[in-house]
Amino acid sequence: REPVPDPFAGAVQAQEDGTAVYYQDRRKQWPYTASAAGASLLQRLLAEATPLLRSSLEALQDDPDGAELRREGERIYAQKPNMRAGGITWSQENYAHLGLQAEYLRLKSIQRITEGTVAMERAYNAGAFAALRDARTKTPFRVASLGGGPGFELLAVREFCAARLPQAEPQLLSLDLQGAWRPCCEALGLRFEVWDVMDGDGLLGKTGWPAIDLAVISYVYYHYMSNEHCADW
Repeated sequence: REPVPDPFAGAVQAQEDGTAVYYQDRRKQWPYTASAAGASLLQRLLAEATPLLRSSLEALQDDPDGAELRREGERIYAQKPNMRAGGITWSQENYAHLGLQAEYLRLKSIQRITEGTVAMERAYNAGAFAALRDARTKTPFRVASLGGGPGFELLAVREFCAARLPQAEPQLLSLDLQGAWRPCCEALGLRFEVWDVMDGDGLLGKTGWPAIDLAVISYVYYHYMSNEHCADW
């Protein structure tokens, strides 16, 4: 088997002043800028994600149809075939596709890590974590990502707690209908449970916690939960 090249090559470009330019899109058309601290954080978190993505690409290499699966996955990611018919990005069948998983891990890792970090910073600045910040003893911090897939935003939560909320003891859980994400979460040191966003009544029981301290909801909120049933629960 040929070595898999750096799956994030060119996605984060270090600048002479310590900052970085990074891209979240397939064609690298839309540059974003990270401060020196942000660039360092992004590089650390991508280092955590790299073995996971490399493993996904190696699995495609080992599959006799791997090259076609990867091309097909790139097409599914780009075309989002369910968007017009169902108003959702990808179906559960799409999410189970090895080629789409590789493309998703490659691009959504950067998106979810940066968005998760910014969300935590904003919540912190708004005082949402004041009790945790001022706690005198270690305090459980139960964080569930609803429709969280491989759980990249939870990496951002974990890193943020280590840096800004040292008294927090984060318990991190990704809940998603697609069970194929379980190995990804576990490889990142995260817990995973299968859960359907339509099952609001079963949410807390699925976590096994007495309460959820922070729920992280990304695009699933719009694409899968914008209905009366989810609004009710």
